[in-house]
Amino acid sequence: MSRREFTPAALGLAIEIAFWLLPACLFLWGYVGVFGASAAAILPHIGIILSVAVACLGLRPLIEHRKAMRAPRLLYQALYASIFAMVLAYYVVVVIGLDNWGRVATWRMIEVYLRQWQHLSTVLNVPSALVPVAATVFVLLLFMVIQLMHARLQWPQPVARTTRLSIKSLLAIACTLPLAASALNVIGGKYAASAEPITLSVNPILATERTQSNRSEGADVYDRSEAAAADRYVPGTLEKPRNVVVIIGDALRGDRMSLFDYARPTTPYFDEKQENGDLAFASRAYSVCAESYCGLMSIARSKFVHQFSRSSLTLQAVLQRHGYRARYMLGGDHTNFYGLSEAYGSADYYWDGSMGAEYVNDDSTVVKQAAALPLWDGKPEYLQFHLMSTHGLGMRQEAFQRYTPARNYYSGLLGADTETRRVWAENFYDNGMLQFDATVQSLLSTLDERGYLEDAVVVVTGDHGELLGEGGFFGHAKSIHNQVLDIPLIIMRFGYEGPNLNSSGGASQIDIAPTVLYELGLPVPETWAGLPLQDAGRHPVLFFQQGQQLGLFDLRDPERTMKVWRNTPADDLQVAEVAGDNALRPVAPGTLATSLLADWELKLAPAANTIDTGQ
Repeated sequence: MSRREFTPAALGLAIEIAFWLLPACLFLWGYVGVFGASAAAILPHIGIILSVAVACLGLRPLIEHRKAMRAPRLLYQALYASIFAMVLAYYVVVVIGLDNWGRVATWRMIEVYLRQWQHLSTVLNVPSALVPVAATVFVLLLFMVIQLMHARLQWPQPVARTTRLSIKSLLAIACTLPLAASALNVIGGKYAASAEPITLSVNPILATERTQSNRSEGADVYDRSEAAAADRYVPGTLEKPRNVVVIIGDALRGDRMSLFDYARPTTPYFDEKQENGDLAFASRAYSVCAESYCGLMSIARSKFVHQFSRSSLTLQAVLQRHGYRARYMLGGDHTNFYGLSEAYGSADYYWDGSMGAEYVNDDSTVVKQAAALPLWDGKPEYLQFHLMSTHGLGMRQEAFQRYTPARNYYSGLLGADTETRRVWAENFYDNGMLQFDATVQSLLSTLDERGYLEDAVVVVTGDHGELLGEGGFFGHAKSIHNQVLDIPLIIMRFGYEGPNLNSSGGASQIDIAPTVLYELGLPVPETWAGLPLQDAGRHPVLFFQQGQQLGLFDLRDPERTMKVWRNTPADDLQVAEVAGDNALRPVAPGTLATSLLADWELKLAPAANTIDTGQ
């Protein structure tokens, strides 16, 4: 290759590499700058994308070996366009996941939704016929762009013309080696510590360990303490086999329920139960975080996020030690959701929406699972259900579309001002609440027919709340606004009477497990952080944590609840008084006693020490 040929060839190669890097850089700008991922992810991700680009570019001199090779060239360009389109589509899916549930989507989750794209398009109010057409048009346009780019950027021609075929073949093979090395590193989880997104997609359990858990140097202390407590736990005597039913609504927000004086009649079933005196307990409560994994784990483990341990003794495990069967019938995909199914522990029966032939987030399939249960044989049962009616990806039935106009906020709510978007989102959510209420009624009726409610305690709650435009946000896992920490806690007794329950000290997800054991007369593990609602005790504070945002509700003054938080462990404290309807009245820290501020700092220190600051 002459010097005259080298300069334009090098420039053309640089432009084509930039073609690959530009989308990656834009994505990383959002991944790190907007969603707060670690900057350490930048270099590994750029390396992976470069390895893909090098593998594609290494074939060009071989393809250009003979100008007459038109068919192989077109096939190569089609493959090139398809790979590039998949990278762009992956970026879109990751952004959607981060924006709506705070996590990088896993490959298995992507696969599940790809198989169910027609159902998903229905849920998102997108015409199903538009999806394949739009995808085809996009790939064709990308194919044309690549054809044009290759026609203009003739950098492979000097190499193709002056190099033997065997050398070009070896070059093509050599250019795939960086891709193979990157693939091995990704599969092996080498880049997980940096939060590189493709690595987290391939290794969902590693993704879980990077978010919403204890990642401090002292985390092993919790592990050892919990393991020792589990060994010391001595089961009590189960005098009567009372069943336990836990129904969890995904993104279930307490203040949108007419049960708690919301203006719209969104929960007629619960309203009637309350009027008839059939609810042993009904209160709004606090979640420990704004997403599913930590919310579900706090229910099972009776722990705040910074106290999580791999060895935690869960409610289900305690009941199994007392001879209970554990059955899970869960709407949504828990199998591929960051190791969630493994975190539940052993089960006598496990089913979630990813295992069915119907849409993964269709709650009618959960009711069908309950209807297929055998008649109760007298052995105590722990039954856990998960419902998706109030989640943005949940299937909505036409019978519950009462409030209009409604539009799924997961589809972006484009082309509307802020107020219109809020109205659409609120109507959409309230319709989902109506459906949730009716689904719980149907589920309990089915369990009653199968004999499981002859003597049972039923808990209905949420894993977290939901944002419907508050602070400009829609969905969850992206802030610590009160609305995303606001959940209901409802307890019903069937076939027996028990002591009064109260939430004068503030109720939380962590109180569910000890309350259930108290109902059964069983001992509570010593390391659980929750309090049984039958007890008159009260929490001094309740912690919450989402990403780098953390804080607490100070409940020590019965007349005044304070919310204290910071957006990163290094930020100054923000303080507000919690008013009605999730409103906050800001309080200047300078107006508060120094001793109180110091006390809050001391209480928040253990949680702050577990947060990955991305450094």
